Amino acid sequence: MTEACSGVTGSLAAVSWYETTGILRDPDNGKVIDGYWSSASNRIVLSADAKMDGAVVRHEMLHALIRQAGHSRAQFLGRCAGVVSCSLACVDDAGSPPAPAPGTTQVLPGALTLGILVSPKSPTSTQDEGFFTVTVTATNPSSKPVQVLLPLPASPPKTFAVFMSYPGGGGVTDIAIELDLSAVRFAPGEMKQQVFDYVVGQHGGANERAPGTYTVIGSYAGKEAAPVTVVLK
Repeated sequence: MTEACSGVTGSLAAVSWYETTGILRDPDNGKVIDGYWSSASNRIVLSADAKMDGAVVRHEMLHALIRQAGHSRAQFLGRCAGVVSCSLACVDDAGSPPAPAPGTTQVLPGALTLGILVSPKSPTSTQDEGFFTVTVTATNPSSKPVQVLLPLPASPPKTFAVFMSYPGGGGVTDIAIELDLSAVRFAPGEMKQQVFDYVVGQHGGANERAPGTYTVIGSYAGKEAAPVTVVLK
């Protein structure tokens, strides 16, 4: 997934992976971080709490692929936006977004075309160790650039979300908090995506889902895609 979004190929098998139960801190400012990639040793160190967070892991994979410690806007908030995580520190490092394209018009979320993809299509605990993704896409069908007006209140703004019903009733919604204006600006025909990571299991983790039949609804700023039914085994 990280190679696909970045357009860069490399050997992730050459990376040395480490997990720590200790607190990781950014050596530049002392802030707590989920992980880091070392250019000197080509190692990725992840906190125990973050090692199963797909977006965080892919963030560090992207560093290893592009061989850069900094956060390129073109990669982290462009090509791989929604595939890798980008915290406030990442957004700040990437720099301010470019000004809106000439002719940009403001539209409501309803102007977008929504889609949803579950991969693999029929997740099981025996395939990929039970991991699966739900990707929500939002496309600007217009031939003109647009900026989406998000519903108020929206601070910080919320764009992509996934609702998964529980077998027997109820459900949970996972929301992507957007920290960068580029998330609401669409070029003509542009598609943006947000990947949500889950695992088939019954251990009580936030991203774990027990086997059963679920209704999955993806949305962007309240505009919903057609629901899909997913059977977890």
